[in-house]
Amino acid sequence: MRGFLVTPLFSHPLDMGVARFHSPIIVKGNAHLDMTQFYSIVFNGGIVDVLHPPSRALDYDYALRILQFCALRANCGFDIVLWGKHTDEKFSGCSPMYVSFVDNYVDYANDELSSRNVICLDSLGDRISDLLMLYINNDMRPEFRFLPRRNDEAKRYYHSNIVDLYATLETEYRLMKKQNLLTISEASQKNDNAEELCEATRLKDAIRKLISDFDVSDNVKNKARSIIGNMDKLKQTATSPDFCSKIMQLLCCFGSNVFSNTQSYRLGELFGVVPAFLDFELERKIVQFAEMRNAVAHSKVTWNESVKMIPHLQILAYMCVLRRAGYTVYECKKIVGLPNDDRVNTQIT
Repeated sequence: MRGFLVTPLFSHPLDMGVARFHSPIIVKGNAHLDMTQFYSIVFNGGIVDVLHPPSRALDYDYALRILQFCALRANCGFDIVLWGKHTDEKFSGCSPMYVSFVDNYVDYANDELSSRNVICLDSLGDRISDLLMLYINNDMRPEFRFLPRRNDEAKRYYHSNIVDLYATLETEYRLMKKQNLLTISEASQKNDNAEELCEATRLKDAIRKLISDFDVSDNVKNKARSIIGNMDKLKQTATSPDFCSKIMQLLCCFGSNVFSNTQSYRLGELFGVVPAFLDFELERKIVQFAEMRNAVAHSKVTWNESVKMIPHLQILAYMCVLRRAGYTVYECKKIVGLPNDDRVNTQIT
């Protein structure tokens, strides 16, 4: 925004048609814009008209990230009009205070999107306020940096997308665990960690004994023992699951073989081609994805077959955010366009 600052916080109740929640703003003027008469702000046009029918209420005050979340794009554009009360008693009501909006996007998603290939606000229902709260709360905020920032990046993957998507899923695992939404029990996790820690300790002791019994000089033995000291990293590994284990735990939260059936028109509109996989097939691809991410992180270009996994992992990230906002598993699948063949088993509250 050029000339003043608009910061979303939380006070005046707004009726968006799909939900009602509190979200005031702070507006700061300058020499060219008198904000003393500021009364209200309207967001409309662009991506707003795609996500929400123009015939409905057009008084919006919610975070840009909600628009990006629903559009599956970062380059969301819309018009902004400030309204100010008349100071002249001859007039009544409000008049527009037009401003320019500078966001550095080269193009906008609404030029290519329609209500078919976005998550419309109506589909989020009354829990849209809970979804917004995730973005307002710094400790619970989703990180969706993998979203395309220009239209020609849509349905194309870059090395930065791999790193960003990996980081998003790590964040969602941590936050799902923090909200006690993982299906694996804490007791079971502790038992598994204790068993791995015990095995790591036994291995370390066995190697130390081998070094002591080996017929080499004391100087060489001391160097070997210093190297074995680095095996303490095994203890850290034993207490934290690897990336593949984390993703499999997240998948378990949404039912067995969640991607075994992807024949859905709605799913294809949102995420493009999404091949069907059983969980054991996904696990192999997830390992390859982690390997690809590690190669990218070390400035190596190594693409592999796990590229086919990217839409699945994006969908998983979306479902995790929705689940954390309070939607049921069935509702999460419905919103992202994923078929739900077993509504009874997945109607989790």
